[in-house]
Amino acid sequence: MDLEYLNNSEKRSKRPILKISQEFFNIAKSPCELKSYENQDWYQGTGVSPKEHPGKNLIRPLEYGLLSAKCLYCESQNILVIALQGCVSMHSGDAYYDFEIICRECNSFSAFSYAEN
Repeated sequence: MDLEYLNNSEKRSKRPILKISQEFFNIAKSPCELKSYENQDWYQGTGVSPKEHPGKNLIRPLEYGLLSAKCLYCESQNILVIALQGCVSMHSGDAYYDFEIICRECNSFSAFSYAEN
């Protein structure tokens, strides 16, 4: 796989990166649907713009991360979110999120992760 780790929170590839995207992106039929996957609630699908994504307000850091996201290859903001999950730990109160985008300019994938701790 051509996966490239740019730092602890950013990855890029010419193919889907996150496990949920690898499994469902090529067979998804709707732009965005909520699905339980590996004991977490994930939004996944063919893609929706960050501004219109129904999960953007799950946790405060996620909205900023989504709205500032850009392709990690060509830096375009002409992107669609294909997978997203966000939560706050009941034990620590820390916020976490993961999301993946596809670039509409160069058709590449970028994944972003955040851990408040």
